[in-house]
Amino acid sequence: MPERVVFLAHCFLNPQAKILGSPDISDLSQKIFTLLWEHKCGVIQLPCPELLHA
Repeated sequence: MPERVVFLAHCFLNPQAKILGSPDISDLSQKIFTLLWEHKCGVIQLPCPELLHA
């Protein structure tokens, strides 16, 4: 059971879900997963605001 829960936009977890022309953050998702794992955090995914806006 996670000790904490983090609300995180889907596009941070899946960089392929971003719109064309967005910055490449593919290395960021691995860093996020590692940090969440180390701190025993659960994740609740939110829609990507970039995709909702575009």
